Amino acid sequence: MLGARSPRGSGSEADIAAVGARSFTGGTIDGASAGIPPGTDPYAGLTWQEFITQVDEPTEPVEFGVWTYGTHNTTESEEIDVLVDVGADGKFADHQLGGDVLVVKLSGPSGTVCVFDLPSSFAACDATYFQDYSNYNASVTGLAVDAAALGLSAADHLFSYQVSVCTGGFSGDVPAENCDVVGDLDPVTATYEPTLDVTQPALAISPLVCRGFWGGRPCDAGQPITVGVGSAAAGDDPGILALFPNNAPPHQGAIVGTTT
Repeated sequence: MLGARSPRGSGSEADIAAVGARSFTGGTIDGASAGIPPGTDPYAGLTWQEFITQVDEPTEPVEFGVWTYGTHNTTESEEIDVLVDVGADGKFADHQLGGDVLVVKLSGPSGTVCVFDLPSSFAACDATYFQDYSNYNASVTGLAVDAAALGLSAADHLFSYQVSVCTGGFSGDVPAENCDVVGDLDPVTATYEPTLDVTQPALAISPLVCRGFWGGRPCDAGQPITVGVGSAAAGDDPGILALFPNNAPPHQGAIVGTTT
């Protein structure tokens, strides 16, 4: 589901084009995933969930997708922060940061995705995964975490979020940092505009994954992706952020409009 899009600014690897989120929880959060890539990769024989497991395994993954205008040669200098408001109620556990949970794709060579329950001393991660998508020469990054690590449950399955991307660099001999933020606070709801109901998304999209390293069927004219109205109301017109991590930049993202 498209969360928000952003106009082109610096054109750097920190200049956000669009963000979105998808859920593999199925109709309830019960410890069983639904719709994940079905196979194992041909190189290490790992499933997708095993591939993004570091200390913790995303049993029921919820994934944030970030598409930038620029291409990161590596992800080592790029940090991606996702502030999550569980319940999308504007009642933040950490009022200074503005969220209940912070999901961070850390800068550095590890490709680590760290989850912090807020408020936090940030001395240690509360859950740790590996990032999804390419570490090298790409404009897309996936941050997949377990639904329970976000504080979601069968009774509380809605959240809103804000995404920021920062990257270090140099302008001549002067250190410089580029940052971009997407996901404004709504003055009416007092929470972030991008939202996802993980068990009842606005659109019913099937399948969520087409081919790739972990299998899945083709998505072509013979077997097209089907999109139906989920929890969206008439006139909501939610968008779809399609990411193609196996394509070469700049052909790694597209936004699809819908009419409800």
